[in-house]
Amino acid sequence: GSVLRIRVSAPEVEALEREKPKPAPKPVPKKKVPPVRSRIYVVKKGDTLSGIAKRYPGVRVKDIMRHNHVGENIRAGQKLEIPKP
Repeated sequence: GSVLRIRVSAPEVEALEREKPKPAPKPVPKKKVPPVRSRIYVVKKGDTLSGIAKRYPGVRVKDIMRHNHVGENIRAGQKLEIPKP
C-alpha cells in the first residue's frame, strides 16, 4: 500500500513517453436506426386503400395505386408494396 516516488530528469521522461504504446482509437459508435415497418403489406379482408395508407405516414392512396399498378379494387391476400413517402 506504499507509494514510491522516483525522480527522473525531463529527457528521461520524454524517452519513456516515446516508448509507451499509444492507446487504440475508440471505435465510432454506430447510429441507431429506427426499425422500419415492412414495405410489403398483405391485404386482409375488409381492408381499404385509405385504411392501409393511414398506417404509413406520408403515403397517399394514389401513391399505393400508382406504385402497384392497381385500381381502387383490392382483394384479401393481395400483396402491395408500400412506396416510401
